[in-house]
Amino acid sequence: MASQQHTFETISKDFDKIRADNKSMSDEVVDLKTRLMRNSLLFFNFDEENTFDDRKHENCTNKIHKFCEKDLAMSGARDTIRIDRAYRIGNYETGSKRPLVVRFNYNNQDKLTVKHKVMDPSCKVGTRVIEQIPCEIQTSEEAHTINFTSTPRR
Repeated sequence: MASQQHTFETISKDFDKIRADNKSMSDEVVDLKTRLMRNSLLFFNFDEENTFDDRKHENCTNKIHKFCEKDLAMSGARDTIRIDRAYRIGNYETGSKRPLVVRFNYNNQDKLTVKHKVMDPSCKVGTRVIEQIPCEIQTSEEAHTINFTSTPRR
């Protein structure tokens, strides 16, 4: 009986240690995700390409540069806004528009410039921009995402 009690206590201690290690690793993963996403913005309401081949070869970086130059009136955006990577997320569905993830270069100023331009009340484009935040941090959309939109609030 004492042997079983000792075994139970050992298993219980091991389980508690594994649980603590798991929590620690989960926190580290969330931290890494947050660091990777910190220079990224999500852009909504960009039209999808019509055919599979066009979607496959879509140049999202070019779309963002065009958006900055034409809709946000940022002359020379191709030369000044440095984008490391831009791509769509989610599965394609007819009639819906997948968001674009845009990871700006290490210089956070580019991200802030675009974000503030979209927030400007004089900007009247139908594009919504939000910070990219790991889903583990988002307990509710209003509490943890900063929603930047160029449409007037009512």
